[in-house]
Amino acid sequence: MRGTKIPALVAQPGWRRTGSINILLIFICSTALFIFFSIRISRSRVLNEADILYEGDSRSTQRINLILHVLLNLLSTVVAASSGFFMQILSSPSRKEVDDAHRNLHSLDIGVPSIKNLDFVSPLKRFLWFSLLIISLPIHMFFNSAVFVTGYLGAYYNITIAAESFVRGANYSLPGASSALPWNPSIQATNYEGLGSGIYINGDSSAEADTRKRLDTTQTSANNWDRLSPQRCRDEYQTGKAKQQYRDVVIIVDPGTNNGTGWLEVDDSYHSSASMINSLWFSARCANWKSFDTRRLDNRNTCAGLLGLRHLYGWLDLDWQLYQSGGNKAPDTPGWILRFPRPIKPDMVGQTVMHNDENQTDDLDVKFCLAEPSPYGSRHKVVSSNLLLLIVVIFLFLKVGLCTIVLLSLAEPSLITTGDAIESFINSPDPVTLGLGTLDISDSWKLQRCSPQQSETISEETGWPPKIRPRRWKTPAPKRRLIHTIPPSAWARTYSVAAVSISLLLTCIVFAFTSNRDSFSGSFGPPSEYHVPWGKSGFIIMLLFVNLPQLLLSLGYFAYDALFTQLVNELKWNSYSLDYKPLRVSYPSGGQAQTYRLQLPYKYSVFLLAMSVLSHWLLSNAFFVFAMDGGYWNSPLEYNGKSHFGVSEDAVIGLGYSIPAVLALLATISALALVPLVFGWIRPRGNMVAGGSDSLVISACCHCSSSTPVGTDNSNGEPETRIGTSGLVLDAIDTSSPDIEDGDAIRRRLEHISRSKLKWGAQPLPPHLDRIHGEDGSEVKHLGFGIQSDNIMSPIEGEMYV
Repeated sequence: MRGTKIPALVAQPGWRRTGSINILLIFICSTALFIFFSIRISRSRVLNEADILYEGDSRSTQRINLILHVLLNLLSTVVAASSGFFMQILSSPSRKEVDDAHRNLHSLDIGVPSIKNLDFVSPLKRFLWFSLLIISLPIHMFFNSAVFVTGYLGAYYNITIAAESFVRGANYSLPGASSALPWNPSIQATNYEGLGSGIYINGDSSAEADTRKRLDTTQTSANNWDRLSPQRCRDEYQTGKAKQQYRDVVIIVDPGTNNGTGWLEVDDSYHSSASMINSLWFSARCANWKSFDTRRLDNRNTCAGLLGLRHLYGWLDLDWQLYQSGGNKAPDTPGWILRFPRPIKPDMVGQTVMHNDENQTDDLDVKFCLAEPSPYGSRHKVVSSNLLLLIVVIFLFLKVGLCTIVLLSLAEPSLITTGDAIESFINSPDPVTLGLGTLDISDSWKLQRCSPQQSETISEETGWPPKIRPRRWKTPAPKRRLIHTIPPSAWARTYSVAAVSISLLLTCIVFAFTSNRDSFSGSFGPPSEYHVPWGKSGFIIMLLFVNLPQLLLSLGYFAYDALFTQLVNELKWNSYSLDYKPLRVSYPSGGQAQTYRLQLPYKYSVFLLAMSVLSHWLLSNAFFVFAMDGGYWNSPLEYNGKSHFGVSEDAVIGLGYSIPAVLALLATISALALVPLVFGWIRPRGNMVAGGSDSLVISACCHCSSSTPVGTDNSNGEPETRIGTSGLVLDAIDTSSPDIEDGDAIRRRLEHISRSKLKWGAQPLPPHLDRIHGEDGSEVKHLGFGIQSDNIMSPIEGEMYV
């Protein structure tokens, strides 16, 4: 018995079938995510920490992250489309709700997502609509950030400058033949900046022993490292970039003396041995850091001096990369002359090695380098947040429950598509719009602007004065385009969101351009080297901030979808004046056709969904949470909640941005903003009233010649002339009919018409209006839908119609 519930649910007719399928798919996705969450949390047993999904090098993690985010954005868009489906169902009015609005001369939107309709639908529908909106917000905000990348950019490495004999096991002594000393915290005098750090003299003996041990290890293992040409070595180390592919390096130089085995040292108190050949020139601990400061000097290399880089206390001037004086070779030449700063004779009193200020250097000809492959180059991770995943799963299940309530609680049929409305108004004509076959969208807009005092002239019983005066037909101007048939409010909603989005993106591009040294270069998506520090704010606050653009994009999509649906709907509406067509309705019968998912044909709805997936994916690559291990980013800020990202304490966390992704998103949104304008420039080919999404216009077109209106008789038969609140003249005609058909026969006839192929145009007056004539006694015809036996014709310029 239980197994038959789901098939029975899916087998329901009309929109309920589509809604049931949506609910079933969301339930399956929610269950799959819950199972995935349960497996991950059973392993880590910690809710507020990140769980590693994949760990590898930068390229592979970017590829995995790309695939996962495409899937996430696809699933998120499907969930958003499902929300849009049920929200449109809830904003679609029933026939009773339309009739109530028409009595007060208010038109409702038919076949399009509408906020305006919420003022006229039932309180239950309104409550469910807002509940669905609120439940959808956390899904939009957190779904895309449940999976993210943490990168690794190494900062620390060792540089050793030595003769080739060093890596063959030759003798060496500290601090090296250069007599230069790295920065030493135990010496209180001012040391030369840019020579790295290290403790060789007057320091902790254990620290010096550690330095010697490190050099011994380097001496024995360097031959197993990668051999780099001078130019390749210079590109790797003579910059401020992070250490990813390589870490420690031995720069092999030509001593020029002693058969290339090393340098002859003289006796002084700083050398452990005197008058010996020293294969070591210099060695130090180095660090490359990048600052959040957007000044020109924003990279720091603590070994800038020994590498020949222009610097100020280690801060690099990247616009002036190399010393161009003396024997330095240009950067594009294969060789490398290392200009090493020459120290002055040590001051024995102050126990300080002072360096000259006359830019005197020792020129060292680099032969090749031995670089150690970094063991941390594959420490990029794709991680998932257990907390965010749980939030998404909870709200997905809440959404499943709410959508099920919508499916089961809406007992009264709603006019979801234009076809549904046409069928309803043909089967049960609306007396409010009787005889207003010439009512156009512009007339309806006038009615919406009626004052309350004007509306009081409308009879509450009949809704509209029952006396109608014919109107002379004016063929729509040749220059009239689809763009003129859409309410200004629809354009304003869509393009206000687009204008805000484009303005924000342009602001971000200007900021990124100036921060990136007037360049648009950079990686596409995370991990990116460009980001803004976040500081001590919490993890959830950071994610809310970075995902606000996702919410703005979702709002823009709903407004864009409504506008585009109205344009397509108007084109479809106009086609009823060109040929006989079946109605597309939610519950087809006879010659009627099944409606699409909603009102929009699949070729357009699939396009909009694809553009939504693309836009959300580009946005997730344009702005994202930035988490980078390795110490390369040098920030004075502390960060709360690093456990959420699965990074170490020396990591930096911020809001990252990708300049290429921002440019791609700007181009996409700008192109999409042009599509409705281009589409709206189409001229409708049919000679027909406009307003295919306006309930008053649709109702006015559905008084078929084969029907007899109900509730419009004039008991006293007296002629009467009334002026409608829109300025339309309603003339004196007696709408009572001397010969009223049987009600069942009328109902069957109307059902036959609604189930047949329909065309809009001019046709003879129905029997109850056959006494209407023009001011000069000319023939008056009726405008509305009819079948082939009615011989529907196109209205003629200057002729009189009702």
